[in-house]
Amino acid sequence: MVRNVVHLGAHRTGCWALHLHLDRNKQALSELGIDYIGPPHTRKQMLRGLMKIPAKRTEKSAVEEEISRVMVKNKLKSSTRANNARLFLSEENLLGSMRNNRNTHTLYPDLEARLDYVKPAFEPVDMFYLCIRELPAWWVSCLQYTIRTYASPPGPDELEAITDGARTWKNVIQDIRAAYPHTKLVIREFGYEIGNINAQLEKVTGWTGFDVLPMVDKIPNAALPVNELQAIVAQRGDLAGAKALAGQEKYQPFSTQQLAHLEGLYRQDLEWISAQDDAMIRYLGPE
Repeated sequence: MVRNVVHLGAHRTGCWALHLHLDRNKQALSELGIDYIGPPHTRKQMLRGLMKIPAKRTEKSAVEEEISRVMVKNKLKSSTRANNARLFLSEENLLGSMRNNRNTHTLYPDLEARLDYVKPAFEPVDMFYLCIRELPAWWVSCLQYTIRTYASPPGPDELEAITDGARTWKNVIQDIRAAYPHTKLVIREFGYEIGNINAQLEKVTGWTGFDVLPMVDKIPNAALPVNELQAIVAQRGDLAGAKALAGQEKYQPFSTQQLAHLEGLYRQDLEWISAQDDAMIRYLGPE
């Protein structure tokens, strides 16, 4: 039986909605024997020492790292000792950050090093859960988020670099499997049971009882209309960026050819996933 599940994201696949849903229903989950841990607790306390970029480790961060490892290991092990106790831990920043994806024009480029960094803490995990999304839509969502929070809209060179990026979801999955070859990995395609978090959780974990949880009525952290995005960029003093967004009804920076290329890469990812003869991988996708 699966007693603990670690949700790795990815970013821009409904993580905030999931966190909000589980956080609002913590008491009901507890009554089902499920302990939920997610942001901000993961970022400010439990996983704080494991969130550093591996290349930037210091003597001080090594101490924080060890504290986090002990906390995570103890929590994971406790879920295997108590009767009917189960743990669902969610933290998409374990994969990396959208800032780094944007800055490097690729998908979680330092994931292998990150997983190696956190590996000792997560060895007792029964199952990892990863949600993937069509590459064009994922990149548009990522770009929208970075524009809203800190960055200028991408120019032609950056869009070309993203389109030509070597890494896809296949590489992300391979990195996870290489780090944890003996841990189950459930991959959910973004469109599978979209809008029904309870059904997603039941299908992913195999646990029952989620259907009693009231659903979130509004999608948090959703993409902004272009005019609102433009206003935020202008308020930051980025007039060139605001001008680049002018006249658009829906934010879509990629050309038709670039979209087709990214869509083709995603199709290849799905074909590769479907062809895997690996008992430790389970794929959940739309019919």
